[in-house]
Amino acid sequence: YRLNHPSALEKQDLNRRFAYAFKELLLRSDGNPPQEFLELKKNYQQELVELGIRDYQVPGLDRERYEIDADTTMREMRIVNRTIQLIFIILVALIPGLLLNLPVKLISHWYVERRRKLLLSKSNVKINAHDVVLTERVVFCVALVPTLWLTYCILLSTLTDWEGPTIALITLFMPISSYWGIVVTEAGMVNLKDLRPYIMRIFPSSRRRLAALPAARKKLRHDLRQLVKEIGPTMGDLYFGKEVDWTSIQEQIRRKQQQLKKSE
Repeated sequence: YRLNHPSALEKQDLNRRFAYAFKELLLRSDGNPPQEFLELKKNYQQELVELGIRDYQVPGLDRERYEIDADTTMREMRIVNRTIQLIFIILVALIPGLLLNLPVKLISHWYVERRRKLLLSKSNVKINAHDVVLTERVVFCVALVPTLWLTYCILLSTLTDWEGPTIALITLFMPISSYWGIVVTEAGMVNLKDLRPYIMRIFPSSRRRLAALPAARKKLRHDLRQLVKEIGPTMGDLYFGKEVDWTSIQEQIRRKQQQLKKSE
């Protein structure tokens, strides 16, 4: 069951297979899965967190140069360019973000929190009433966003001496600006997350740790494949089947869990 270019649904199915296979492995080993592999995975994940890097960025690290001189490192890693790019993105997103998106966020948060507390006080079942937050926020924003645009249009008409076509053009441009602000802000957050690894590469100790990550990832991938080859065939349909009866799998795991509790 190999996929060269899995779709989102296929990735979801594969992740689900891994999750249920791991549950099965825990039941078979009495809660003690292969510790060497888990320890290697834990150490690798800890290195990623401490160095501020993500797994998809690791494969390219073995092709980079890690000079001892910090100035050379800054030039090669383009830290200054990244910082300037991030500042530019923040400035571009600042105006639509402050005028169009931030008021909606603050008002909707205040309204949704009040609704959550109100529904929580009237319910005997809900614990935190977080299930209504998203629905209430969407419904409220659908009404609030055009109301905000109309409010700006009225303020421009009242407080300025601009002509009608100018005000109409600005009002019509508000939806585009709002969407633009969201997209640019998202891009800025991605750049902000990518900036920390570049800064960490200034320090020699961090560069050595970064240079060792591709080898650690390669070993982790090799060990995972060996573990799947060793244990996979014993998992039945989770390993061989193209279609899995998840109801049957869940029932089997539930019965094994009950048997394990009785044996204890």
